[in-house]
Amino acid sequence: MMKKAELVFIPVQGMGHLVLMFQIAKVIVNRDNRFSITILIMELPFNTKISSYTQSLSSTLTLSIRLIHLPGQLDIAADAPYKFLRFVISQSGCQLVGFVMDMFCSCMIEVPNQFGVPSYTFFTSDASFLDLMLHVRSLKVDYNQEVIELKDTQTEVLPVMLFDEDRSVALLHYARRISETKGIVVNKLVDLESRAVNSLFDGTAPPMYPVGPILDHNCKENKEVITWLDNQPPSSVMFLSFGIMGIFRPEQLLPDNENKLGLPGDYEHFEEVLLDGLLDRTASISRAIGWAPQVVVLAHEAIGGFVSHCIWNSTLESLWYGVPIATWSTFAEQQLNAFEMVRELGLAGEISLDYDKDSGEVVKTEQIERGIRCLMEEDSEVRKKVKVMSEMSRKTLMEGGSSYMSLGRLLDNMP
Repeated sequence: MMKKAELVFIPVQGMGHLVLMFQIAKVIVNRDNRFSITILIMELPFNTKISSYTQSLSSTLTLSIRLIHLPGQLDIAADAPYKFLRFVISQSGCQLVGFVMDMFCSCMIEVPNQFGVPSYTFFTSDASFLDLMLHVRSLKVDYNQEVIELKDTQTEVLPVMLFDEDRSVALLHYARRISETKGIVVNKLVDLESRAVNSLFDGTAPPMYPVGPILDHNCKENKEVITWLDNQPPSSVMFLSFGIMGIFRPEQLLPDNENKLGLPGDYEHFEEVLLDGLLDRTASISRAIGWAPQVVVLAHEAIGGFVSHCIWNSTLESLWYGVPIATWSTFAEQQLNAFEMVRELGLAGEISLDYDKDSGEVVKTEQIERGIRCLMEEDSEVRKKVKVMSEMSRKTLMEGGSSYMSLGRLLDNMP
């Protein structure tokens, strides 16, 4: 009996990245029964969410997917990971054929090299950011040009981190390591970012495999929230979510010097928008919660728009469910995502494209109101385009679709 081909997945210690790794592992084993996948879990002592999530997976694991928790004492700089993995893989009874590593786990690229098997990068952000990363590396390697020297020409398109010395060095490191892998698996669909994809197919980067949208549609429901949404008219609710790092400065949240909140100007009396008792007074038309089952909320017919920080996974989820975004990027590559969605693709409305949560900037009431009102227009051009892209994002995963075919090429090219 022929041994199964073993792939080892190495996700970074972040919930969003781990969830996506698990989802693509399921897609691969369901698509091709030749493969078996081991997912290495690197837990941090203070991150209990990862432990809870991995425990919840126990009932959904198949014989072709197993989770291995790495000992916390492993010294990645030494050969401890190699020895540990040698033992783990020897117990699987499979033939090791490659490693698939998160874009932020490039420090472990020497491990697959020691095993004599290829490594692949799983890139969880968009193709435009990947293109930018590789271009920044090319500026350094081919032209001896440091991107931080372009700081004075910074525009709203470029992520702020490019012009921070420490973070730009880290970005160059990741780009160099990604360039050394055999292929890049990207969570995107060709139809969404054709320009960036064509740029990456120019032969200077490793082969790219757009296999998205890979999403986690299984999410615990918040019955209280869903019941409230059930009582709202179709497409009437604006959903606001800024992720686990969506923290705003007090100046953005506190009332201005007129003692009122930054809300649309449809109120005759200041007491209607005072902070004290606001949530109670608006309970029939608004809900404030600590955590939301995002895909469940976006799938609900009452949702008409999504104010988002534009992290790529949230962007793909909104397109999948046909919910237009009002962009309010806060950090990392989100400014680039927001610019692409609004200016290049016309798939989102604009609140802010270049907001940086650490800058001290305050997004004004007028910006928020304008962005939301434009987005909620029933026959807006953005809403029509998002509906079309929603249909395309589903078709691309079906047999014959571009992402379906791209995944097939990836699996065929693995040893």
